[in-house]
Amino acid sequence: MKKLSLYVFLGLLFCNVGLAEQFILECTTKYKVSNEGKKILPKYLFKFIFDLDKKNYRYSDTDDILNLIVKENEFLEYHLGPAFGGGFSTQIIKWNRLSGERIAYSRDMSVEKWKKFKIELDKINSNIKNYKKDLDWGDESYNVSNLGTFDQEMQKYKIIEKFTKIDEYAVWQCEKSNNDFIGPQYKNIEKSKKLKVDITEPEYTEKVNKKIQIGGIEIGGIYRKKPNFSKLRKLFKKNKW
Repeated sequence: MKKLSLYVFLGLLFCNVGLAEQFILECTTKYKVSNEGKKILPKYLFKFIFDLDKKNYRYSDTDDILNLIVKENEFLEYHLGPAFGGGFSTQIIKWNRLSGERIAYSRDMSVEKWKKFKIELDKINSNIKNYKKDLDWGDESYNVSNLGTFDQEMQKYKIIEKFTKIDEYAVWQCEKSNNDFIGPQYKNIEKSKKLKVDITEPEYTEKVNKKIQIGGIEIGGIYRKKPNFSKLRKLFKKNKW
């Protein structure tokens, strides 16, 4: 019995070590800034599971892993790929580890522009060992790779950021529910200054059970809820949107 207790204890000990770098972050949509001014967004709460040891995260209700560029005061992401309405789109995401803000810059990109950016990005990726193209959406997409070095990923980030970072962006407010989200030099921030998250249920402008469609094809999901991404990928491959 004593041996069994010891094994259980050791098992729990190693489990705790493995989970030491993982934490859950709760973020709420806040507002959007565009040429038309600042618009308050409906409040939606999202939960993310971060793994700083592996430098990635995922939405709590999906298994899709998103890699991060981890810096002392912020996490960075870049995305370039096919857009729903045709052509391509870019996105830069900045997670501020001090203020808790998540800022997403997005911009549409023409096919011609995509081809030019593809040449620059492919040149960097050609120097990344075992790099595999992301063809889940039909045409090639570019996201942070866990195989590239910090400098290689920052090179790609800056290429996409230069095109994407304009005066239009969306802001989410995140609750720093775990100290690992705070940058190392800010570990001693006063704990009482905890960010508040408004999780009030929004008022829907359409029937809640409305099915989501893209290109006239029903992809499932509920209005203002996340659609079935695996089904979306199949549609992109099939229709080459």
